[in-house]
Formats: sequence, structure tokens, C-alpha cells
Amino acid sequence: MNPDTRTIHIGDDMSGFDEVDTVLHEIMHAIRFTQGRENGGEVEEDYVRSLATGLTNVFRDNPGLYRWVGRILKKDQT
Repeated sequence: MNPDTRTIHIGDDMSGFDEVDTVLHEIMHAIRFTQGRENGGEVEEDYVRSLATGLTNVFRDNPGLYRWVGRILKKDQT
């Protein structure tokens, strides 16, 4: 993640699971950064890694939940 440009770069050779996991991981770092809570280091990395992988598994194992979240958020845009 580049906090200056607010961009996330992903490798072309990743599996779908790893792509989603990486994007969620970097988004969580970005959220912590924008909230002024980023402290870096091993503790934050472990925290972010476990949450991102956990969410990726939840979305993979519960496709209905993923679709439901999309529908609900889409309603808010209209």
C-alpha cells in the first residue's frame, strides 16, 4: 500500500484467495493509518493478517453473505 497515493498493488501471479486476502490486508492497514492508529511492527502485522484472512475465509465460505453486503451497500448509493 502506498499511503501517499492511496493505492494498493497486487501481483499478477496470485491465486484469487491470495488476491482478496492481500487487498483486505492492505485496506486494514490503510484504515488504521487514516485513523492515526498505525503503529507498524509485528503486533499490527499479526492483527491485520489474522483479520484479513478471517474475513476472506468468511466471504469465501458464505457467498450469500458477500452478495447480501453488496446488495445492502448498493441500496445506500441510490
